[in-house]
Amino acid sequence: MENSNLIENTPQEDEIMVEENEVEKEVVDINDDKDDNTIEGDDGEEDKEEGDDGTTKLQCIHCKTFLAKTPTGTTSHLWNHLKRCLQKKLHLKKQKTLQFQPVKSKFEMNPLSDGRYDHMKQREAVAHWILMGEQPFNAVENDGYTFIMSMNQPQFEKISRATAKKDVINVYNIEKKKMQLTLKDINKISLTTDIWKSKVQKISYMCVTGHFVDSEWQLQKRLLSFIPLPPPHGGVDIYDGLIKCTKDWGIEHKVFTISVDNASNNDVAIRIAKETFSRSRKLPLEGQLFYVRCTAHILNLVVQDGLLAIKKIIEDVKNSVRFINQSESRLNKFSDVVHHLGISVKRLIIDCPTRWNSTYEMLLEAYRVRDAFPIFQQREPSYRCCPSILDWMKVKDVVDILEENHVDEFIKVMIKKMKEKFDKYWGSCNLLMAIGAILDPRFKMRLVDFAFHKIYNEIDARANIMKVRDALYNLYFEYVEVDNAKSQKGTTSERCSATCTSSTSQGKLVPSGLSMFDEYLDTVEVNGPLKSELDIYLDEGVVRSQDGDGAVSSEFDALACL
Repeated sequence: MENSNLIENTPQEDEIMVEENEVEKEVVDINDDKDDNTIEGDDGEEDKEEGDDGTTKLQCIHCKTFLAKTPTGTTSHLWNHLKRCLQKKLHLKKQKTLQFQPVKSKFEMNPLSDGRYDHMKQREAVAHWILMGEQPFNAVENDGYTFIMSMNQPQFEKISRATAKKDVINVYNIEKKKMQLTLKDINKISLTTDIWKSKVQKISYMCVTGHFVDSEWQLQKRLLSFIPLPPPHGGVDIYDGLIKCTKDWGIEHKVFTISVDNASNNDVAIRIAKETFSRSRKLPLEGQLFYVRCTAHILNLVVQDGLLAIKKIIEDVKNSVRFINQSESRLNKFSDVVHHLGISVKRLIIDCPTRWNSTYEMLLEAYRVRDAFPIFQQREPSYRCCPSILDWMKVKDVVDILEENHVDEFIKVMIKKMKEKFDKYWGSCNLLMAIGAILDPRFKMRLVDFAFHKIYNEIDARANIMKVRDALYNLYFEYVEVDNAKSQKGTTSERCSATCTSSTSQGKLVPSGLSMFDEYLDTVEVNGPLKSELDIYLDEGVVRSQDGDGAVSSEFDALACL
């Protein structure tokens, strides 16, 4: 059709027309309200001025700047000016804002309580950001950080590193008071501690972590202390750090167990701590559960003792990896060899002596590219620690045993040394691990009966099972005794009141025949159920919580079954 009124617009033209119409409509609406953003005169009409070239200019009511009015009527340049206008921003700051509903936060903060910028809340949020991300204090002075914050909030005020440090300390003190209130309501807490050395600062730090079940029956873990420990950090120094930590948090009378690695200085520290705590209160099971050796550290010692059989081979592999990684040119040469052999490998790694699994991973990755090492040696004459074919065969045997695969004659020596180290720490029954397994509804006493007959001979198995059972019941009765002691005062007063009431109603204090019979029944019958709560728990069936392949589910929560 030739009639232009009937020609349909394309989608792009429709979008352009809608955008221009909305801008024009917004400008008109703004012109009708003196308080809003506008380009107009003081009387509500556009303040026009004729330019030298005959163009019409409009004046901003905020900064009084004149801007040209385009012949086409577009307003993009006017809106851009409003976005940059400083006087307009000051005007908006004085405007009333909408009331927003409080926003839930992990730290119970209220960032939009009234919609206005709150610099103190912003500083608190920055302090939490520093703590959560372990950011340096000077990060708040970074130009990029300031740019991002200013883009999100134009009213943002720059914070110095000194202010950030002060805010972090304030947040720490607030959170510490909250934690003190939480720890006040718990009865038992277990501690783990270790010493960590900073390679950069050359300073040793002592870390203490608390593990406890809160009032909502949720398992909690909190870092309680991280303090520098000057050398030689002997047993007394470690003990002093532990005692200071427990007193700072008010938990010196609530410590249940302490887990440490098997260093001799830790043995001294725990012995002193056990003697100290025993003088002020009774430890559960007379302190048999107080000292817990770090299982991960024991496992590492067991494996490392076994790896002594191939110590020279491991050193050659480690030196080979270190030699290749020290130079980019060597790494490129080795990568080329691996690529030409068509071997797929992620990277060569150096192990950490305190983590046996890292030694396993180092050997495994190196074994996968074992054919590349002799070829690399031909290209790099200074490389002199290349393992032999026989060495790689032994590495394969070690990798297999660490993966629990088949075993051959070579590693019998290694297994013997590992077994000796295992028996040193676990040759006797581990009461804490056994009791912990029994209190898991999936295992109870049945797992102990099953596992001990696999670990020990028949006589030792029966003896250790009885030892665990006795310890379990003794621990249970200790808890019962504590509960009875707490309620004894109220129970005694209630019994006294009931006796006085009965005697008064009878009009005499001489017991009747039936009351004498009741006293006799008290000597021959047990009040309440014949079985204790522990007996009932052990007699019930276990909770089945296995995956389809027979493995125990890692998502099971024993505390949720209570």
